[in-house]
Amino acid sequence: DAIRDAADKDLSTVNMWNEAKISAVNLELVLKLNKNKGRYKALAQNNVKYEAVYDVIPSIKALNDAERIDKSGMYSERGRVPLFYANDFQLESTSSNAGSASGSPGSSGSGSGDGDGGKLGRIPVFFEKADLLREYTKKYPDKTDVVITVVDLMDLFEVMMGNKPIGAKVDDTIIDRMVFVPTGESRKRAIECEKGRGAVSAYKVGEMIAVGGK
Repeated sequence: DAIRDAADKDLSTVNMWNEAKISAVNLELVLKLNKNKGRYKALAQNNVKYEAVYDVIPSIKALNDAERIDKSGMYSERGRVPLFYANDFQLESTSSNAGSASGSPGSSGSGSGDGDGGKLGRIPVFFEKADLLREYTKKYPDKTDVVITVVDLMDLFEVMMGNKPIGAKVDDTIIDRMVFVPTGESRKRAIECEKGRGAVSAYKVGEMIAVGGK
């Protein structure tokens, strides 16, 4: 996506992205960087000040799906990252994985939580509505009335940190049971990035390379 968007920019930007090395980092690091955005600054040789940008950018499809579910207009605001889940879509309860960012519905069994000593199951949270519907249909092939809830990633993160933003539409009674499920494409690209970078560090905090054109 970055390479495609850079095509309309100046030549220096195009060349930079054509030769760029893309790194895969975990969601925890991304959220921490996003929370502290504006802290990392650099001064170029021409005395122009730059700030590092740590934004989580959802797909256009995810934003459109979110706007159809939540008609408040919040997902037309810059910086919103929709997540999708269904309260009745539950995986086997495993306390060690709750709230992690590496869930996989396909490898978590088929329990709903009722058969696990009465414990409530984990709730998978997806970055794409289509992924939720596909996995939901696999688990509950006879159900056709799935009720999908959409929540903003940064609002959810703040609630997890104990700071519920004003107006946040987050059910804080289930956050400790949520497990993030990356898209299949993200998994594939992350593996490719890891293989390609070799022994090179995936990310260097505090170091910035500013590229610009005339």
